[in-house]
Amino acid sequence: LDQLREQAMEASKALVKQGLARHVGMSFHSRRAARRAIPDIDVMMIRYNISMTDVERSVFSGLSADKSVDPGVVAFNVAHNGTYYFHKPPTGYPAGLYAPTIPDCYRFALSNPWVDVVLAGFTKRSEIDEALAMLDQGPLPAEEREFLCEYGSLFGLPTQAIAS
Repeated sequence: LDQLREQAMEASKALVKQGLARHVGMSFHSRRAARRAIPDIDVMMIRYNISMTDVERSVFSGLSADKSVDPGVVAFNVAHNGTYYFHKPPTGYPAGLYAPTIPDCYRFALSNPWVDVVLAGFTKRSEIDEALAMLDQGPLPAEEREFLCEYGSLFGLPTQAIAS
């Protein structure tokens, strides 16, 4: 896999050098691969959501905090973890207790200073309006972020999946 990654990087750099591409981006499911690629890419697309906050430690901590040097970060799968959609509480979740909305999940991801863009899958105009209204509230306060992280832990992945 490392050899394949190196070949892809070499080919990408050659395209930039030839003027056929201006930037190099990669999409990652592996946090380890994302961390290693940081110095070589202009943009990364990575899975980040309320149940996968380990990305902050395993990937984002490798960024320099200089947006002119760091790759841009595009977050995907922000409203679900596989087949688990965060706006649908897990079995056993107390009835009447707040469950985050999909716009809450967008706001969570975009409240992280490392995240530049969130991919969204809207099917109706009303969903766009709801998301924009949520974003107008600005970054999450610490207590809301803490609640979302705790709620997200109910959907967590096994340790071996997190380390990849």
